[in-house]
Amino acid sequence: MTRPDSNREAYAAQGFELLALNEHFVLINKAAGIGFHDEVEGQNQTIRQLGLFNRVQQCLLEDKLIDQPLFPLHRLDKGTSGLLLLGRRAEVARELGEAFSQGRVQKYYLALSKHKPKKKQGAVKGGMQKARRGAWRLTSGKDNYAHSQFFSRGLGQGYRLFLWRPRTGKTHQLRVAMKSLGSPILGDALYGCQEAIENSAGFYLHAYQLAFHLAGNDYCFQCDPMSEDRAFPWLLPDSTPNGECELALEAFSRPEALSWPV
Repeated sequence: MTRPDSNREAYAAQGFELLALNEHFVLINKAAGIGFHDEVEGQNQTIRQLGLFNRVQQCLLEDKLIDQPLFPLHRLDKGTSGLLLLGRRAEVARELGEAFSQGRVQKYYLALSKHKPKKKQGAVKGGMQKARRGAWRLTSGKDNYAHSQFFSRGLGQGYRLFLWRPRTGKTHQLRVAMKSLGSPILGDALYGCQEAIENSAGFYLHAYQLAFHLAGNDYCFQCDPMSEDRAFPWLLPDSTPNGECELALEAFSRPEALSWPV
């Protein structure tokens, strides 16, 4: 397993931090505010803005850390930060792609809100239906069914940290779940958050831990968004008690060992 750090600043300028690289996959920490795919911009839609996937691929090819194109395995919303896995070979892409689609990859997320939830822990279940302006909403039906489990802890000054375990993989699933609890994610204006934040490029939702089995090995990776050692740490207000943040992260440090609410 390789963790090259020599190009850390250059990669951070492109919106990612290289965390691990081996013969099977590349693991990065994605910055909030950058889309996975290329985007076309400008008045005449003639300016192509490279998305994260092509930025990572281009950087690693130029630095000779990989010798062939990568394969996308899963995605994160533009405003979401955290762990993102890319395959290095077609057979790996097939195996891990199936694992993601069948729910055999364990995924955990952290989210921050400044609104008290209707309940402090539990599950959010229901159908997902398209709403206005590109948003989704939760319904009482079973169509496009979404199921998410969560715990939360207060951080002081009105802030609350959420640990999420999505059991399905629907578009905007956790963002909709947070809104349904009355606790929209900090910075997520599409789903009702009105507070202004410093990190205006994204919102406070972070892919925190990934665990999976591949080629006879078990892998588990965790990326703390509050660590100053990370390339894109969450910027919390100075008034937020450090002790409370540390206690919350300690309580959520082994999400796979928690007794998750049904």
